[in-house]
Amino acid sequence: MKSVRPGYLREHGQSLLELVIVMTVLITLTMIALPQLRGSRNAVRWSGLQRELVTELRNTRQLAMSQRVPLTARFDNTTKRLLVYGGTFGAAGAAQNRSVRLARGSLLEPEVVYGRAPAAPTVPLADATNLTPLTANQVEITFQPDGSVLDAGDNPVATGLFFYHAQNPNETAFAVTVLGFGGRVKLWRFNQGSNSYAE
Repeated sequence: MKSVRPGYLREHGQSLLELVIVMTVLITLTMIALPQLRGSRNAVRWSGLQRELVTELRNTRQLAMSQRVPLTARFDNTTKRLLVYGGTFGAAGAAQNRSVRLARGSLLEPEVVYGRAPAAPTVPLADATNLTPLTANQVEITFQPDGSVLDAGDNPVATGLFFYHAQNPNETAFAVTVLGFGGRVKLWRFNQGSNSYAE
């Protein structure tokens, strides 16, 4: 009969106790990393919403100038959509509306909140723009053929759209401003350290 020398099993395999320890460590690391991965994914989607809103408003301004017609971008707080109307968007040149859903994917409508974050100051931004109040739960921005934004009396009007994520309001707060004279569109992000919005 062949004898088994001590330590032979250790050289060729793992004990059940070692497997349990390794599995426990892996599960613990996964539990720690998972919320941070979800947070990173949400941050990427939130920054995508910021870029898309700025891009749509800039494109609307450019289109109003190129088609030489007033174009209106309406933010609807109920549906969290930006509706652009008044010009021609189709290849055939037929008048039609363009609708952009701001909340999509894992970013849900109730998570996108219009207004200032709880810790954010209520003073105007550095470009003198402040939060534009909702009228019938909407905000309209009409770009003129020269790119400016005018009210019904042909006076330049600046618009400030402020948003934050319902679950992380102060970390996600941002604003998009549209200046009346030139129609310039700017993105501002809230900085908790300085307690202000920075361009």
